[in-house]
Amino acid sequence: MIVGVIGQFFAMDVEEDEEPTKAAVEIESLLKEFAGLFEEPQTLPPTMKFNHRILLKAGSQAVNIRPYKSSFIQKGEIEKLIKEMIANGVIQQSVSPFASPVLLVKKKDNTWRFCILTT
Repeated sequence: MIVGVIGQFFAMDVEEDEEPTKAAVEIESLLKEFAGLFEEPQTLPPTMKFNHRILLKAGSQAVNIRPYKSSFIQKGEIEKLIKEMIANGVIQQSVSPFASPVLLVKKKDNTWRFCILTT
């Protein structure tokens, strides 16, 4: 059984005259070894063997609910981020009647984190 670890690494400052700790050296070597895992995605995932679809009962329709309200600034930022992700190939346009609610969360550096809510 393979067990994965998900975490977040923080930058570590080491004084020039100070010797880095063993843990800092190990973390830095892990970050170098697995640098590709921490890169921003540039394309969509590879095509899968199976095309997963949501099968509806005959005659039924998708649930129609209003999207979350967002401010004018957030609406503009959502549209900008979506256009950027489409241009980078991270997402693609769809004609599906289903959608995912989107939420923007302010990060410490005053940029927005694009969150897709799932149940």
